[in-house]
Amino acid sequence: MRTLLLLGALAVASIPAAVSAKCYSGQDWKKDGNKFYVCIKGDETWANRHKAEAVCKKVKGSKCDAVNTYSSSCNGACYDESGKKHHSLSGY
Repeated sequence: MRTLLLLGALAVASIPAAVSAKCYSGQDWKKDGNKFYVCIKGDETWANRHKAEAVCKKVKGSKCDAVNTYSSSCNGACYDESGKKHHSLSGY
């Protein structure tokens, strides 16, 4: 029985996770007084957080605080990973 449970757990763990994306923001992520989000394709990883911070710096024109929140969508001021502004992004 233990062997079956172990094999089942290993089988589930070996299934690749679906690729997703996240919309990130931080404490001082504001442009013209308005908070904005940066949406990055992929999983919520440190590398993607750093990509979002780099886009924030490009948009804001100065260094940005670290990411402190993320969501699967954005409405209002949203930027994609290329730095292009959108009114809303979803499916992230």
